[in-house]
Amino acid sequence: MNIKLMRASLMTGVVAGLAVSASANLVINPTFDSSITTNANGAQMMATINQAIAVYQNMILDPITVNIRFVDSGSGLGASSASTIHVTYGDLRSHMVTDATSADDNMALAHLPVQANDPVTNASTGVDITTAQARALGFTTNVSSDCTIWLNSSICHFDHGVNHNSYDYFTVASHEITEALGAGGWGSNIGFAPGIAMLDLFRYDEFGNRTFTTSGAHHAYFSLDGTTHIDEFNQINYSGGDYADWIVHGTPQIQDWAGTTGPGADMVSSEWRALDVSGYDFTTVPEPGSFLALGLGLAFLSRRRRK
Repeated sequence: MNIKLMRASLMTGVVAGLAVSASANLVINPTFDSSITTNANGAQMMATINQAIAVYQNMILDPITVNIRFVDSGSGLGASSASTIHVTYGDLRSHMVTDATSADDNMALAHLPVQANDPVTNASTGVDITTAQARALGFTTNVSSDCTIWLNSSICHFDHGVNHNSYDYFTVASHEITEALGAGGWGSNIGFAPGIAMLDLFRYDEFGNRTFTTSGAHHAYFSLDGTTHIDEFNQINYSGGDYADWIVHGTPQIQDWAGTTGPGADMVSSEWRALDVSGYDFTTVPEPGSFLALGLGLAFLSRRRRK
């Protein structure tokens, strides 16, 4: 397994979620850079980050610890640099079999063939997964930090759910935490590497065929079987952002490639299900929930690899 660092940058806006309450075994261990601890708003920043962390700890049962460092960036909006490992498709599938606990896990496996090469590119280049999701799947990782997250507090507000004309700090932090766990940007290598990442295994076009292309001529759906579309990836008429993000929905979702200012949004079923088949076990996978309305001002995520 090769460990490397990846970088995701949120240029000006994104949305993320709030949790339902349940007991869980996941522990996210935050450390705060001096740019936060000495900031005039540092107490609010740390409290809001801990609120966001509680979302995932309340839902995810995997008994692992994920170490994330938080930094106040002073520019952009949000960014993350996550450690990843590179595994063979066969090894990944074997770990997924051992880890399967949900109906979605079993459905996913039913459509992931037992073979040496990955079923997306039919190559032996393997699959990239974050070290956090690797441990959730039972791989051994030798890293002290799973991710560094940068957040720009200067253009954010701290009262989640209130419709300010600025970005919601809770939602930005939550989006980046989701990235650290392996969803969003880290879910696809399209446009960044020849080999696939985890969510590329569940990427189908409108004809039910697996797809791994930068072309914006076709739709790409998050699907476990190629027939039932759980959500839609950022592909059709592509104009920016990560390919593993969603399209922009009429009601904004956390993983939409373009975010907006406003009160924030709650996690919905499709986003939990993406984490579910990516290696995590849940107290329950919630039904689709309602969103909070966001204001205008589209922005996008971009990603670049950092060695």
